[in-house]
Amino acid sequence: DLGSSPMGLPLLNARNGRRQLSYIPDEPHQAIAAELENGWTIIATHLSFIAPVAIPQLSRLRLWAHHFGHRTVIMGDMNLTRFRIPLRPGWKSIVNESTYPSWRPLVQFDHILVRKGIDASPLALPPSAISDHLPTAATIP
Repeated sequence: DLGSSPMGLPLLNARNGRRQLSYIPDEPHQAIAAELENGWTIIATHLSFIAPVAIPQLSRLRLWAHHFGHRTVIMGDMNLTRFRIPLRPGWKSIVNESTYPSWRPLVQFDHILVRKGIDASPLALPPSAISDHLPTAATIP
């Protein structure tokens, strides 16, 4: 449980094929970890779209990731640009491509983070029409 912000923000919203500015309240955010048989742990999350809330949420996830060992991936919609992702010592971002909005990507909100020293490379994926974000993927040996 990562909590939520007590306030929301006006955001660009696409409803009925039209884009309009709407007040959107924040919602409770979570993370889930899958411990794979090959020794990797994947933590998937969707962080708050309010940066002063998302940054501490990501810090909490990094602390939680230490319980799973070195072979841990944190991935998801972090709602932080690649320039605002606070990369702590020992972590790196695999994907460095704009992912939002999907119809004209301008910023990267979706990230795949691994520990430094892990050899990984991004995979190119075709755009998807089912989300307002572009998909991200990586190969991790």
